[in-house]
Amino acid sequence: MSLYNPANPFWNHAHWVTLQQNVTVTKIRNTDPMSNRYRVATYSLKKGHHLKLFHSAVNVSWGLDSGKFNTNRTYTYAVNKNDNSHTWFKFGIH
Repeated sequence: MSLYNPANPFWNHAHWVTLQQNVTVTKIRNTDPMSNRYRVATYSLKKGHHLKLFHSAVNVSWGLDSGKFNTNRTYTYAVNKNDNSHTWFKFGIH
């Protein structure tokens, strides 16, 4: 199983990464039912930014869990990249 597959146990918790490209982050308001979720804001993060990243096959492909971008019950911070895309970050703080 690939390291970048969301089903890999490696992704059971978030990991520190350094962005290799500029990315857009969407702040999503979580609701019940989840089908009624909606976008609240968008942010641009520049190359070189450090943050904790998680990979999920459930609600969002790539989510953030650090600092200002702390996913919780109320909000989810999602990176607008598809499941198979992983060239935009590098593991660790560089």
